[in-house]
Amino acid sequence: MPKRKIQTKSINQNLLIHILKDMNKKIDHIHSDINQHGKEITEIKEQIAMSKGGLKVLIGIAAMLGTIFTIWQYLSQK
Repeated sequence: MPKRKIQTKSINQNLLIHILKDMNKKIDHIHSDINQHGKEITEIKEQIAMSKGGLKVLIGIAAMLGTIFTIWQYLSQK
C-alpha cells in the first residue's frame, strides 16, 4: 500500500504543477492584454485632445467671421 500513496502523491503534484503552469500562461496573456489596452487608451486620449483642439479652432474661426460680418453690416448701414 505505500506504493499507492506515493503514486497518488506524485499524480497530485504533477496535476498541481500543470495547473500552476496553465495559470502562469493565463496571467502572462492577461498582462500582455493590459499593456496593449493601455497603449490604445493613450492613443484614444491623444485623438480626443486633438479633436478638442480642432473644435476650439473652428469655434474661434467662426467667432472671428461672425465679428467681421457684424462689423461689416454695421459699417455698411452708415
